[in-house]
Amino acid sequence: MINSRRDMLCPATDGLVDELLNLGHQVVCINIAAEEYDFTVADLACPTMLAGLPCLRWKDVKRKDFDVVWHNIKDPTPPKAIEHVNRITAEFEGVPIWNDVNHLRTHTKQKYISTLFPLGCAVPIQDNYTQWLGPDGRVDPQKCFPPGAGAYVSLDKAAIRLHLSNNDRSLNMFHRDGGITLRYFDNEGMFHPGLRSFFRVPYAAGKCLEGTRYHCPAEILCPKSGHAKIAEPFSMPAEIGAKAAVGLASIGVTLAHLEGINVRDASYLFDVNPFPSSFGVSLTPMSVKIAKRLEQVYDV
Repeated sequence: MINSRRDMLCPATDGLVDELLNLGHQVVCINIAAEEYDFTVADLACPTMLAGLPCLRWKDVKRKDFDVVWHNIKDPTPPKAIEHVNRITAEFEGVPIWNDVNHLRTHTKQKYISTLFPLGCAVPIQDNYTQWLGPDGRVDPQKCFPPGAGAYVSLDKAAIRLHLSNNDRSLNMFHRDGGITLRYFDNEGMFHPGLRSFFRVPYAAGKCLEGTRYHCPAEILCPKSGHAKIAEPFSMPAEIGAKAAVGLASIGVTLAHLEGINVRDASYLFDVNPFPSSFGVSLTPMSVKIAKRLEQVYDV
């Protein structure tokens, strides 16, 4: 998370922090790694790229009467980091916590999809899909299309294999505990000829907000926003968005980006990222919406 010149830190959520500052709030960044390792002053002197905040050691934080604590940590979180987070958080009894790591520490796509699918707002898990298995019982890459965006699609376009975690891809996604198989929904040409689409919407404090639908060349089976030929405002249908919000709140998610696919009038989520990239042409407006929603609900 440090830039190539090694003079600025680049956390994914820095754009959202910047928007909170733009709204007039004070934000203090605490470097959990500094609690574990003996960081030098020079190590901690690097500001975050957008918000320009130093990442302090807890002992160097002078003002400690915070209104909100945000566990802004990648998933999954190492146990030692959780110990430091909880030790510091214990000093703020009764203060609201955004994305409490004690909930999110167990969250993977398996958790998110298993929570949202029964509510009718996520793609189904396809654990029983066997057509792409090799003799050893594992997914055979030769029985898939060439990978794209870290995902594999079966040759019959019936299933897609993804990493379990958004932020830790050290495990082999073809091993049972390193990946997840979902049904592959294909909407090629459904909205624009020669394009297939997906959407990304921000979620904050119990509400799904307006995001963007991206339409990408049809030859890309696993499109990302950078592939988009057309990007347009998009909101999930009110009923589906409300169900997704209830599901996410029930497992302790305060803020995240949600990704999904439209098939005709239906919307199905396939990813939840509580540590999202938050700066860019289409991402900055989402950060603005999340920041304003959090400000409204938490009255900070």
